[in-house]
Amino acid sequence: MNQLKKYINSYKFAITVSIVILCMITTLMSVGFSALNKNLSIAGDVEYEDNSPTLYNVLKKEKKLGTYAKEYTRDHRDSFIEEPTKSVYYWYAKDDTDGNVILDKWNVIFGGFCWQMFRTTDTGGVKLIYNGTPTDGNCNNEGVDQQIGTSKFNTNYDSPAYAGYMYNTVYAYNTKQPDNINVLTRTDMQNGYYYYYGTGVTYSSGTYTLTGTTQATWANTYPSSSGLYTCKTTTSITCSEVYYIAESTNNYMYGFKMANGNLLNYYNTNLTFGTNYTESNGTYTLINTTTITKADWYSDNSTYKNYYTCGDDSTTCTNLKYITYTNDYYYYALLVSNNYIYAKGFTYNSITNTYTLNSDRYQSWNITNTDQTNLATHHYTCFNDTGECQTLSYVYYAVPPTSWSYIYYINLAGGKNIENALNEMLYNEAVNTINSDMKTYIDNWYSSNMTSYTHALEDTIFCYNRNTTNLNTSGWNPNGGSVKTHVNFNRDSLSCTNDTDKFSVSNNKAKLIYPVGLASYMEMNLLYNGTYLLRKTGQYYWIGSPYYFYYSGTIGNVIRAGGHNIEYMPDNTFGVRPVVSLKPGTEYVSGTGSKDDPYVVE
Repeated sequence: MNQLKKYINSYKFAITVSIVILCMITTLMSVGFSALNKNLSIAGDVEYEDNSPTLYNVLKKEKKLGTYAKEYTRDHRDSFIEEPTKSVYYWYAKDDTDGNVILDKWNVIFGGFCWQMFRTTDTGGVKLIYNGTPTDGNCNNEGVDQQIGTSKFNTNYDSPAYAGYMYNTVYAYNTKQPDNINVLTRTDMQNGYYYYYGTGVTYSSGTYTLTGTTQATWANTYPSSSGLYTCKTTTSITCSEVYYIAESTNNYMYGFKMANGNLLNYYNTNLTFGTNYTESNGTYTLINTTTITKADWYSDNSTYKNYYTCGDDSTTCTNLKYITYTNDYYYYALLVSNNYIYAKGFTYNSITNTYTLNSDRYQSWNITNTDQTNLATHHYTCFNDTGECQTLSYVYYAVPPTSWSYIYYINLAGGKNIENALNEMLYNEAVNTINSDMKTYIDNWYSSNMTSYTHALEDTIFCYNRNTTNLNTSGWNPNGGSVKTHVNFNRDSLSCTNDTDKFSVSNNKAKLIYPVGLASYMEMNLLYNGTYLLRKTGQYYWIGSPYYFYYSGTIGNVIRAGGHNIEYMPDNTFGVRPVVSLKPGTEYVSGTGSKDDPYVVE
């Protein structure tokens, strides 16, 4: 009996142990499957596993730490095909101290070149900006070594079309400006030169000879030089051309350059001005006149702004001029006879190819502040007094006349209006048929250096937005657009409104040959808050986003040597720093991201 009890107790103990072991195994399996499921969930989720060596995770971890990276929460779209599924993270420096830390965190070697990763994409990729070539495995490049070279953005600037990374139809601007009429000659003088001067001059056999001569430096002579003659030489009192000095400063003499045997009375003729005029059958007569000699112009010129003149001492003429601006030696003037018609709209005859301005019109030969108001709704003109033409002009900018051109316009033909022109330049399906100089330059570099690595790059969107932000208030709006306001392009978003601005290999409306472009304004601006250090290279370099079309041309965005933004016309030559985007899940095989130990992507 005792032996049986012993056997039963042993059996119970074995069963108990087995149950305990089974429970332990079940628990361990449960924990294991739970951990496995957790890992599988992370790997298949919209983010990557935290411990995977991807460049995406470098920025994601930095954002979680909350010091050197942030998440972009506004609208974004980085693929022309895929919907956004990932968070966008970007480096961020609140001051130069943080900037210096980031400069030693974001360096990458890929495709045999140094790059700086500046943000992730919403498909899980990482955008890189070119940063030179490695030296002994490090990326300590500065200045010109951080760019592939230099290029213009576009050869021309005189049309809104040239805002495009690619473009098509060009409507170039034209100007109407006052006539520039010289009264006196202004001539440079050197303070330390001992010029010969004369109180008089004679002429014989092709030579002027100074009489009553002295020699002195211009610095000692100019305060009392009025009425003197000079050959503007330090070695002779004879010359083939001689100057009469009416007035002078320490840098210039103002007067007449005499030649061909003509003496002072040939040049120093009278000018007559009137405060108003009358007109009869195309002949104008000055009213309330004043007459001066041309030698008096230097001291009296400001008096005669907004006066009328025939351009000489006449009081009647058919080419009466209105003086819009005066200077020490010249004035600008408009012809009063240029009495142009401006209209709100037009009709077009396709048989005769003729525009006729409609009846909602006004007429003016001088752009005043009142005319600026009128032009806001009356932009169309034939620049004549009949209102009929085969080439119609659209005025988009005008200022009261001063020393610069004051009417800016584009020409239209074939029945087209301003809406047609804007569509052809900025929006329609055929807007991207011609490469900019910049795109050609970048494509050529990529073709020579990067095609072996295309498989590692994602087809990201390069958003260069030509969608305007103030078209309705600018002079390009025919129904109330101010001719004092230029048109701005939207550069403050990672997402483009129009498909024609989403440059991508996959987008036939803005098709790239290679997955490479420039950084946009918004992308570069994400890096800044109180410091420009992350964008500083010591060189000027282009970014892709257009800024605005001013009265005299397209303006693009450039990063200055110190790292802040500045605007230039696209025919300027600056540095080029291409941008590519590594595919989602791209891992690095070594490195810490510092300049001396960059992440290496194979």
